[in-house]
Amino acid sequence: LVAAAPLAARAQTATSTTTTVTTVNPSTVLFRPTVPDSCCCLDDFVVWAEAFATACAADDSTNVSGLPIEDNWNGCGSLSCSCAGYLDAPPVSNDEIMSCYRRAVAGSLLAELPRLFVPMFIRSCNTTVLAVKADCGRCDPLRGTRGCDEL
Repeated sequence: LVAAAPLAARAQTATSTTTTVTTVNPSTVLFRPTVPDSCCCLDDFVVWAEAFATACAADDSTNVSGLPIEDNWNGCGSLSCSCAGYLDAPPVSNDEIMSCYRRAVAGSLLAELPRLFVPMFIRSCNTTVLAVKADCGRCDPLRGTRGCDEL
């Protein structure tokens, strides 16, 4: 194994009598993408988050009927199709969901259930939501017309 040279060793330094300029090869520096800090429609987001958490945490879905969540959680595989449908219609772009969530929490605009449930569900269940909503998935609205195999 060859260890990468420290960043300082990969940099080229040019020195003059008054100024030192260091240039770094851009291909050796990792950049973190910037996350938007905007939220176009905070009030609409709060209404959506409340409805989303209520639908997805219901007994016929993931069953987050009480705290702590871990004691009642049925897992991502148990999410209902109505829950999956909420992710089709957030009032903000997907890039803004977490920014709006942070603003809603900072402004104490969310009740306890959506405050705890929304980020946990999005992190934990996104792959499951995509699978059940995919063509021939159990929540595919066109499943009956696609000639899909039985589930």
